[in-house]
Amino acid sequence: MIPLFVYGSLQPGGQYWPDYCEQRVERLCPASVRGSLYDLPLGYPALVAAGSRQANWVQGYLLWLKSSKDLFKIDQLEGYQTERPAIENEYNRRQIDCYDAHHLQRITQAWVYEMHMDRICELKGTLLKSGKWSLA
Repeated sequence: MIPLFVYGSLQPGGQYWPDYCEQRVERLCPASVRGSLYDLPLGYPALVAAGSRQANWVQGYLLWLKSSKDLFKIDQLEGYQTERPAIENEYNRRQIDCYDAHHLQRITQAWVYEMHMDRICELKGTLLKSGKWSLA
């Protein structure tokens, strides 16, 4: 199984959950990562991950995907290609520590999609101080 942290439209109830995750997830649980979350005017959020203990918490879900094929399908949705320079990807995928929803215990390292801060500024993203993106 492949752990993936999601915080936007790939969450249960999100726009892309049925087509990209619902049948491809072995199990899931509410979770959190350290970083900053931005609401983009395009109708989806962007994450900037951070390892510092002073960083904010971002809320979402930890998904355990059934296979690497499932992850590669999500790569396509997120505009991520491993062979392309990072600056040319819409999002980049990397592994970070993932914690339970209460920030008490590290669960595992999980893949996450993050966006460069330059791109967030270009898109006029707004910081979500709550660390949670609303599906509604």
